Amino acid sequence: MRDDFQETRVQMAKVTSLLESIKATQGQAKAKLEFITSHISEHDCRSEVREILDLIEISKRMTSLIFETINQMDSALFRIKARVRALVETFSSSSDLDE
Repeated sequence: MRDDFQETRVQMAKVTSLLESIKATQGQAKAKLEFITSHISEHDCRSEVREILDLIEISKRMTSLIFETINQMDSALFRIKARVRALVETFSSSSDLDE
């Protein structure tokens, strides 16, 4: 059960890190869009559009990693729940025998 708790902690840290990365990526995309909007008439914006598309793709990959990590956490929590139930049943059975 300790391993499952540790796995849950590790997975939560991953989710937190990924969320921070997504925030940074979204900030970069927003800054690029603002830059393009303010300079759109001055030059060809193909490279900026490519960068934005790349940032969007990075965000999608990070989102996918978040869902994968959440699924791993869910699995670890399910195992913890099953073990706690087994311990409760064992404790209840031994308490009944003591009475």
